[in-house]
Amino acid sequence: NPDSQTSSAVGFQVLAPAPAPSISSVTPNPITADPANGYQTLTINGANFVNKPTLVLTWTGQPGYTLPASQVTYVSGSQLTMSIKLGAAADNWTVRAVNPDSQTSSAVGFQVLAPTPAPSISSVTPNPITADPANGYQTLTINGANFVNKPTLVLTWTGQPGYTLPASQVTYVSSSQLTMSIKLGAAADNWTVRAVNPDSQTSS
Repeated sequence: NPDSQTSSAVGFQVLAPAPAPSISSVTPNPITADPANGYQTLTINGANFVNKPTLVLTWTGQPGYTLPASQVTYVSGSQLTMSIKLGAAADNWTVRAVNPDSQTSSAVGFQVLAPTPAPSISSVTPNPITADPANGYQTLTINGANFVNKPTLVLTWTGQPGYTLPASQVTYVSSSQLTMSIKLGAAADNWTVRAVNPDSQTSS
C-alpha cells in the first residue's frame, strides 16, 4: 500500500497455450465412392485433437462444408473418424479440424475416385445352343462391359432360381468378355445368366 504495508505473496499459474490441431493423413486415400452413395468411413490421423473438433471439408463447387457433429467420432487426441457420402464424381477433397477453442489445422487433401460401374451383359453366344446329348461341358461366351477379374456368374433355369457357377468354370477374357464351361442337361429350356463383380455390383 502507499504506506508501505505489504501483503503476503499469493501464487498464480500460467499455462502454456493449447497447441493447434494438426492432420497428418486421411485413410483410406484414395477412396472409391460408393455407387449407391451410402455413408463411408474415413480415419483422420494427427495430433492435438480436443473432444471434439469440427471438421470442414472442401470439394469442387463447395468451398467449406461443416460436417454435422453426429458424423464425427472422437477416438483420441490423435485420431478421428468421419462418416460421409462422397457422391459419384472423382474429385480432390480437403479436410481441416477446428478445435473447440477455434484453433484450426491446415487443410489436408484426399482423393475420391469415381465408383466402378456395374457390369453389363449384351449377349451370350451361341444363342440358341443345342445341349450335348452326352451332357458334356459346353462353352458359351458372355459379351458385355465392366467385368472385373473375375466375376461370379449366377444362372437360372426351370426349377433352379439361382445357381452360382464354380469359379473354375468361368474364364475372364477381358473387361468385355467372359466364357463359361457348363453342362446344359438334356431338356429344352430358357436360361438366364448374370455377372456379379468382386465389389458385389451385378449386371441384369
